[in-house]
Amino acid sequence: MTGNELHEAMRYAGEEPYGEERADLRAGIVASTIANVNRGKGVRAFKPSDFMPQFGEPQDKRHSVSSMKKVFDVFKRHANALQKNHDAKREPPQVVG
Repeated sequence: MTGNELHEAMRYAGEEPYGEERADLRAGIVASTIANVNRGKGVRAFKPSDFMPQFGEPQDKRHSVSSMKKVFDVFKRHANALQKNHDAKREPPQVVG
């Protein structure tokens, strides 16, 4: 690969992300959408980047216990609602004979 080809590939990668970075973005979009439709009032909207791994220089991005608890509470409520819905759809056992 020539220097010009490398430069062109790097420019393209900056404009059109592909590979694992793109996959992380897609997963972040899905996760943030689920979190946002289930977040409580007064909870800030989540961004895809909130659910994407960060590589390179470590960032001092600490979360308070209460903010982490809010996120887990959203998922807990969602899981409970799914379980309730699943239980409601179950048919009662049939008595034979």
